Amino acid sequence: MAAQFSALLAQPVVEFGDLLRAHVDFAERLAASNDAIGSVNLWRGDAGEGAAEFICDVLASADPLPPVPPREYPALLDALMSTRVVRPRYGRHPRLQIWGPLEARLQHADLLILGGLNEGSWPPEAPNDPWLSRPMREKFGLPAPERRIGLSAHDFAQA
Repeated sequence: MAAQFSALLAQPVVEFGDLLRAHVDFAERLAASNDAIGSVNLWRGDAGEGAAEFICDVLASADPLPPVPPREYPALLDALMSTRVVRPRYGRHPRLQIWGPLEARLQHADLLILGGLNEGSWPPEAPNDPWLSRPMREKFGLPAPERRIGLSAHDFAQA
């Protein structure tokens, strides 16, 4: 069952898309039961639909990625997955909305409760970019890393 995935993990470098496809195939086989095939069990519900959408998006853009050492695959997948948020669609109060920063910028409410304003998590720290220095970012016309801090302050002031 894990032969294809294990064989890829044993290689020095592997195409990211091939590794992800083998990982998904292995996960679907593990999720199989006597009642349903693995793909049904693995991709059902809000979290499953979000994961399936994530996998499709990553596979659609995986071709230009260079081959990766399999030991770096978990960290790379974790970094890619950390950008996604899956919230349940049902079971909430009809008059209560929990919004992220983007949704909050686009909506209006009579009463707002701001959560997550803890030191260290808000405002978000400017990330250190090991690939592009600040002069390189400026040369390419990319925004400064501190721009997210400014957007967070703007969001707070608008609330």
